[in-house]
Amino acid sequence: MAGAWADFAAGLALVKEGGLTLLIQHASPGTENQANWLPAPEGPFSMIMRLYWPEVAALEGSWKAPPLQQESTEAMLANR
Repeated sequence: MAGAWADFAAGLALVKEGGLTLLIQHASPGTENQANWLPAPEGPFSMIMRLYWPEVAALEGSWKAPPLQQESTEAMLANR
């Protein structure tokens, strides 16, 4: 399984600060941003985070996932 993640992660583009921006949207962001695109259904949908081997804080409920931020493709590209 680690090899599969390494293969997937190798193509991702990081932002200037070293963070990762994923484009979760229905329409393709274009070939330049294809690696960071997770296709979503058209219209409303729910986001679910699965934690593998979570830290104690997540299990106890004191850790909260960072909020999702709605951002344009142009803004994402400016941070690269």
